[in-house]
Amino acid sequence: MEADGLFTFSPALSGKTDVEGTRRVRFLPDPGSVKAGKRYTASFDLEKAMGVKDRKLKKFSFRFMIPSQEEESAPAAKDTLPAVSIPLKGNILPDQGRLILPFRAVSLCAVDVRVIQIYEDNVPAFLQDNDLDGSSALRRSGRLVLSRSLRLDDDPDLNLRQWNDFSIDLGGLFRRDPGAIYRIRLSFRPEYSLYGKTAPFGFTPVGPTEEERREEARWDEQESYYWEDFIDWDTYEWEDRNNPDTPSYYMMEERFPVINLLASDLGLMAQYAGGDRLWATVADLVSAKPRASVRLDVYNFQLQKIGSGSSDLNGFAEIKLSGKPFAVIARSGKSRGYLKLADGGECSMSRFDVGGTTLEKGLKAYIYGDRGVWRPGDTLHLTMMVADKGAALPEGHPATLELYTPEGQFHSRHLCAGEHGFYCFSVDTGADDPTGAWNAWFKIGGSATSAFPSRPSSPIA
Repeated sequence: MEADGLFTFSPALSGKTDVEGTRRVRFLPDPGSVKAGKRYTASFDLEKAMGVKDRKLKKFSFRFMIPSQEEESAPAAKDTLPAVSIPLKGNILPDQGRLILPFRAVSLCAVDVRVIQIYEDNVPAFLQDNDLDGSSALRRSGRLVLSRSLRLDDDPDLNLRQWNDFSIDLGGLFRRDPGAIYRIRLSFRPEYSLYGKTAPFGFTPVGPTEEERREEARWDEQESYYWEDFIDWDTYEWEDRNNPDTPSYYMMEERFPVINLLASDLGLMAQYAGGDRLWATVADLVSAKPRASVRLDVYNFQLQKIGSGSSDLNGFAEIKLSGKPFAVIARSGKSRGYLKLADGGECSMSRFDVGGTTLEKGLKAYIYGDRGVWRPGDTLHLTMMVADKGAALPEGHPATLELYTPEGQFHSRHLCAGEHGFYCFSVDTGADDPTGAWNAWFKIGGSATSAFPSRPSSPIA
């Protein structure tokens, strides 16, 4: 290829044009024609260099300046500090066929990947101490299944000194259990860093180190507590923890992101308001459509099954329980879904008070009187309406009314047989009864409730 005439300079510069294939063209000026600190305009002939025929693109111009010796010796802008991040929220990947982890990295030519598998059979026990993103008592329910380095410099055109997106298909690195939870951590070592390096970089992966062999043996220790310690206390210096030129920078655990992932396409919601019923819904996380015929098993805190059911065509299931639920496990083919029903872990459905009240033995009562104020000697007409949704009371089951004076002294007791859930009491008061706030207590079927304060006086309420 003809190299002469590719560059035209103003002011003029003499030199030689060097062409390397079709991707790189360089101009090497003669030292005698260069003036430091002077600005130049250069035109480049694309038609001669690469055969471009487009009239608009045939030539292009750019400006530049030859730096002075002082400018050339000035320190360059600092590189971005070595870092890695996992841009994910949540713990469920809605794709049961693959387990792909996206991550981002800068100023690194490699990262280390560590995967701890929490086995499917151990997930209920894991949830006793953790949520899906927890890490307590890992050695009791999981084990290290992968520890290896992953190169990031396979693409020579990729600028690793800026943030780049990567991904790992973990399913191709080890045998994957569809119902297991995987705790994945990304980390890096000093030899992976590109910070401040101008020479070509590279490293040679080595076999398991003595520390990694000891790490493997740690999983056989009969102790549930497990921790990941990145600090070598013989070399760690606290004041160097943010200096990437020192080993201490690569010992900070907060620089190494970690995430728990479950590959599943089952989305679970459940509602429990006490009693012996639990309502659950199952949806497909990919299509957002209801999932039918999904088996739902409910366990108590001791991991004993207390109820089972299957979702209908609308994805709903009503499950009768024999105890207080702790976790729901959904099973459909190879897919698994886990939902922990811990006290205090409920999702807030509203900022208003919509919780209502818990029915005592399935009974709900409402009490009212014929008026709000009575005088001494009047007859109090009080009525109680009882809603017996659980059919706990036989027809005609009696209710008891106990009346107390403002001083808290017992006044009288009255019995009434109800009819269709209504209990009507007529209570006579004396002309010399004390005035003030009286209290009426109603008892039925082992439950008790109080009426509004009544005032036999002027006024007696």
